[in-house]
Amino acid sequence: MSIQRIREDILFLAGRIPHRRAASEEEEVAASYVLEQFQSTNPMARVEPFATVESFGLVFALYCAEFFLVFLLGTWFPGTSAGYGTVVFILFLLELAGKNPLSRIIPLYESQNIVAPINSVERKKLVIITANYDTPLCNSIRGWIGAKAYNLFNCATLLAMMMIIVGSVGVSMGDQALAIPFEIARWSGFVFLVLATMTWLLFGKMGEDTRGAVQSASGIAVELEIARRLREKKMQNTDVWLVAIGSGEASRAGIQRALRPGDDINPKDTMLINLVSVGSGELNYTVKEKSLTSYGMENAFSKVVSSAGSLFGIQSLTYGGIPTNAFWAMSQGIEATSIIGWDNNTAAFFNQSKDTVESVNVEQVEKTADFIQEIIQKLDNS
Repeated sequence: MSIQRIREDILFLAGRIPHRRAASEEEEVAASYVLEQFQSTNPMARVEPFATVESFGLVFALYCAEFFLVFLLGTWFPGTSAGYGTVVFILFLLELAGKNPLSRIIPLYESQNIVAPINSVERKKLVIITANYDTPLCNSIRGWIGAKAYNLFNCATLLAMMMIIVGSVGVSMGDQALAIPFEIARWSGFVFLVLATMTWLLFGKMGEDTRGAVQSASGIAVELEIARRLREKKMQNTDVWLVAIGSGEASRAGIQRALRPGDDINPKDTMLINLVSVGSGELNYTVKEKSLTSYGMENAFSKVVSSAGSLFGIQSLTYGGIPTNAFWAMSQGIEATSIIGWDNNTAAFFNQSKDTVESVNVEQVEKTADFIQEIIQKLDNS
């Protein structure tokens, strides 16, 4: 019975809807379906609206493009250039850390999370299960950055910004002997940032829509299956929140809304399990996720996940691609892991136009639900 329901969920999300691009009408249709399915087992399921940028790639492009002005100022006002460049550099660091300084002042679009809270008899722990339900644009730039170069490219961008800032400081010193090296530094940084701006624009705006059957719909199908199972078996001291994240491929706004302070979330007793591409590839769970900083599971939660993983033959993994919902949860002090279908050193069917319903291994989706249920049960018994 569960296999058939999982198949029906994926067929609707990735078969009947042509795409689920962030903040689109199609994403809203998908949200309505997920809400309806949650409410069929849990009348407490609700919509949590929020605002999102069109793509974090476009935000990064704006930071890179801002350094065009920094570079030009360095020609006539090197001191001003260095000061302004330092401000933009710090803001970009904050953006990479999830603080969203520029994202607050550029055009925003409406999106929503769908949340189904399942209460235990007496709450002592909280497990949040997340999966994105939107789909990204598919293009070669996204494939290259997402699979191999996200962290390296951001480090190179920061270095190029520093080269322009340092070059401007050097020019302002008026030492003719050092003028040429400092100008070379400025121009080298400028050329790289021109290329970086073009790269992020292509990342955020170009490409074809995908069905996202494996990458995201399979994770939502797991959440819906967990909702059906927990309706029949209530936990004693572990609350479970099932959160379908809107616009998760476009920005971090959805996961930040889900983990917003004051929403009855205490990092000390909260754990998060994120789902990525669980409908294909080899299932793994992350023990560490790396960006400019690294986060990993602590011993207690790690032991529970590892113990459950050994029962299902699921191995651990260190992940270093585009930050996941688990990464942003860990940045807030919440224990978290991502369950990822892994194939060829990246998430299965990442950035592939052939990510269709036919590509989904429905039995593996059910296995993922079994794995998560085992984790929840072990936490509830501990």
